[in-house]
Amino acid sequence: MILATHNSLTYMKPVKWWMRLLNRFSQCQTKTIEEQLELGVRMFDIRIRPYTHTISHGIVEYEGNVSEILSYLNRWVDEHDEAIFVRLCLENKSS
Repeated sequence: MILATHNSLTYMKPVKWWMRLLNRFSQCQTKTIEEQLELGVRMFDIRIRPYTHTISHGIVEYEGNVSEILSYLNRWVDEHDEAIFVRLCLENKSS
C-alpha cells in the first residue's frame, strides 16, 4: 500500500488576502512536502492552473513554485533510491 495525500501543496500560504478567508475550506494539508515524506507519503496530488502553473484548490491559489517542488522530489528520489508518484492535475478556476 502507498500512502498518499490529497491536494498535497495546500499547506502553503494563499496568494490573496480574500483567499485566506476561504483557506479553512480548501486547505487539505498542514504538513510541508518534507514532513509528508518523513511521515511516509510516497504519492502526491498536485493541482495547478493551466498556463500559469499556479498551485490551486478550487478558487484558492497558493504561493509556491511547482518546478522547485518537483525538482526537490526528484532529488529526494535520487538520494533515497525510492519511488515517488506525483498526480499532476490541471485545475480550472471554476472547479
